[in-house]
Amino acid sequence: MFSDLSKKVKVLFDDTVANLSKNDVLFVMPAFYPQRGGILEEVVAKGGKAIIAGGAPKQQLFKGIVQYSPGFDTTGISETPKEIHEIVSAIPSEIVKDKKVALFVEAPVGKYWSGNLKLKGADIVASNEQNLRLFFEEKTNLQKILFEAGLQDCFIPSEVVDVKDLSEQDMDKLYAKYQGQSGKIVIQSCGAENFESGGGKGTSIVSDFEAFKQNLAQQKGSVKIAKCIEGFCSNMSMFVGNLVADKKTKSMSKGMLGPKDDAFNPDTIYSLLTKGQELGINDDNTVVLAARASLKAIGDKNLTRSPSNGVGNSLGYDFPEEINAKVGEIAQKLGSLMAKCGKVGLCGADLIIDKNNHIYINEVNDRQQGPTEQLSLDAEHSGLVGIHRLAFLASYADCTKPEVMEVFREVKDNSDTLYRQSLQSDGTFYIKMMGKQKGTATSVIDLNPGIYALDKQADGSWKWDFSKNYESGNNIDLSQPRIYAGLAGISLKKGQQVPSGAQILRIVGKAKNGSSPFMISDNKVVLNKKWLPIVNSLYTSLFGKDYNKQILMTNFNGGKTND
Repeated sequence: MFSDLSKKVKVLFDDTVANLSKNDVLFVMPAFYPQRGGILEEVVAKGGKAIIAGGAPKQQLFKGIVQYSPGFDTTGISETPKEIHEIVSAIPSEIVKDKKVALFVEAPVGKYWSGNLKLKGADIVASNEQNLRLFFEEKTNLQKILFEAGLQDCFIPSEVVDVKDLSEQDMDKLYAKYQGQSGKIVIQSCGAENFESGGGKGTSIVSDFEAFKQNLAQQKGSVKIAKCIEGFCSNMSMFVGNLVADKKTKSMSKGMLGPKDDAFNPDTIYSLLTKGQELGINDDNTVVLAARASLKAIGDKNLTRSPSNGVGNSLGYDFPEEINAKVGEIAQKLGSLMAKCGKVGLCGADLIIDKNNHIYINEVNDRQQGPTEQLSLDAEHSGLVGIHRLAFLASYADCTKPEVMEVFREVKDNSDTLYRQSLQSDGTFYIKMMGKQKGTATSVIDLNPGIYALDKQADGSWKWDFSKNYESGNNIDLSQPRIYAGLAGISLKKGQQVPSGAQILRIVGKAKNGSSPFMISDNKVVLNKKWLPIVNSLYTSLFGKDYNKQILMTNFNGGKTND
């Protein structure tokens, strides 16, 4: 039904890349998570030019895209101005000096990137930079954001407190107020004193009052104390934008926090809405397109040492109709609010779904999320529109051209139907393989992205065959003696060190029914036990036979097992 619209979007993408290439524009992706820049590989394949600053030394994640590392692995670190400066400084000056640059930041956090590139002499001619993330992802603002979006019923009972003002009596009252039936409470760092880059960093779950006190004693500044909702997690991604072209940049009009806007004051939402109105943005010209919700796994002990790390998503999970309908409502209400503030690009939210199928919003993510790109590709494979491609066009296409805005108008007019159709598309999965050891692990092999075969052994274990890279693989069926799985977001070299907590790679593929890597058990998303031999075999292949023994010993010493 929408194959023609999808074709129009891809034609505009090709034309945009051709125009930028004709003008000798270089895409620069300064990255903490360079594996999210897959669309740049398409840019290069179509004749464009791109580089990445970030990642590990000697790493190259995408064909045709050179990476410049600052000498250490940037994956998993925060996004402070100092760290951004170090990463941009790794780009040789001659690569960008006096060159036209299109800045591609998968997690925009302000003008830190462009400012540093300008210091190196780059001429920034296009960018997707915005600093609204500083407001929308700040946990002190979540209640105001949800209430202004008309999503009060999605707010998790919580409050923000300053730890320096808390007495033990205050802590006792807070614990009594927010402890769930199991005694669990969620503690999240927030406020101006804390700076985090997402992915669960800064979030802790405690199970008793003593642990609660100890955690608060280690905090600084503000923290959010929240009720622990017993349920499973989901991730919702969307594109938001507007039909107002900026006459100077020719991209969609973007809102920004001004010098007088306090990112830590919830009432700043009104200043942002006013600025959006001044840009000419309103309900009639905002665009929101949601992708289907995913089934999200968090803190699985087989994949990470942190109970708050996201470790994977099943993108084709078949949710009940009431959940799909509510996700669509959340996307339209939250997306519309963000769009009226001038947000342009990719964003979403982390959801928690309880046993009654009630949906809570844990946090807003004003950035490209882990599942976003693959969700977009899944949609395109089904003849629908990929939201990552819309985000690209919103910042780099000439939006003053009528044919560009006509496509976005068509997306706006059909957004609900496009979302509904995406629920029927084939869905993939990814498993995030995290460094789960203490300290660092050292790779014992060279490994590049690709599709590899796995063979089932007589004892029920699986062996990865890295001798050949395949062009494609079928849906994974674990009852078969041989399966094929993709490895993405990886460029490991023998001897390369991987820090604990860093993402090593992703296992990607398609699987249904009993072969899916994630399942809901006791209202939580966990790794399917059938996948444990596959995951452990890969860890062993990467870091040697003693790696998992060390993990087992660590867990045993802590009074836990890794079963």
